[in-house]
Amino acid sequence: MNKNKLVIGLAMAGGIVLALASFAGAASTGLTASCNGAVAGNSIQWTATASSGTAPFAYLWSGTNIGGSTSSVVTSTYAPGTYTSSISITDASSSLATSTCSGTVAQPVPPSTTSTHPFFKKPELSINPNGKFTAHGMVVQSVSGNSFTGIVWGTTWTVNVFNPSSTDFFFREGRHFGSIDLSQIRVGDEVGVNGTVDPSHPLTVNGRILRNYSIVVPRPHHEDSDDEDRGNGRGDDKKGNNNESSINDMRGRLQGMLQQLQQLRIRLHGKGDGKGGENN
Repeated sequence: MNKNKLVIGLAMAGGIVLALASFAGAASTGLTASCNGAVAGNSIQWTATASSGTAPFAYLWSGTNIGGSTSSVVTSTYAPGTYTSSISITDASSSLATSTCSGTVAQPVPPSTTSTHPFFKKPELSINPNGKFTAHGMVVQSVSGNSFTGIVWGTTWTVNVFNPSSTDFFFREGRHFGSIDLSQIRVGDEVGVNGTVDPSHPLTVNGRILRNYSIVVPRPHHEDSDDEDRGNGRGDDKKGNNNESSINDMRGRLQGMLQQLQQLRIRLHGKGDGKGGENN
């Protein structure tokens, strides 16, 4: 064979091998996609990652609140619940890879009515489809006329007592006091309420059964006004009523002590003579 033809043939064969090697190096090595949903409060940060493939990469999101976004990182806010998003990644060689990820936004924890309140009953709030309202662990915020406001699970409700004579009232230990007397409910008390939601007024309940977990015997009716007068330095304006108020106060306190003794005797002996503790 002619030496010149052999050299030319080898040169051409080498060129073909070199071209094939170069083409193999430029081919895609297998594009893959992954994503992640990082939750922070009521927002989710969606992050997409491309592995292998040939840069540059193009991103396209689908999902709640981020559909059509073309960034590798997208953040949006959500109501409580679980959300799923999908990412499509295309590289320079038109290879396509997809991935799906999810994130869960939790229900916010209601703020505590007070961090130091010693609850007698675990806070509870329920309303059935017919509007029946039940609440325990409600902390009274204000009392006015035949209504009061209270907080339970971070929500303030107004409780109306339109007919006190037909509204049952109980103390902490289950003792029935009879019809409701709002002088027995004060700011800071823990109460339980059964009633119906007023469809005409938001966050308003018509009370039917009330329980005051903060007391076990009735409070003297006049104590509020006496305390207010002392706090405002106006006690001297009622000197003419001081003796009568003191006597009534002592009667109320003695009656309360007798009732507590009666309850103690019942617990100790399993029976009571119903005479208010006169033998104690």
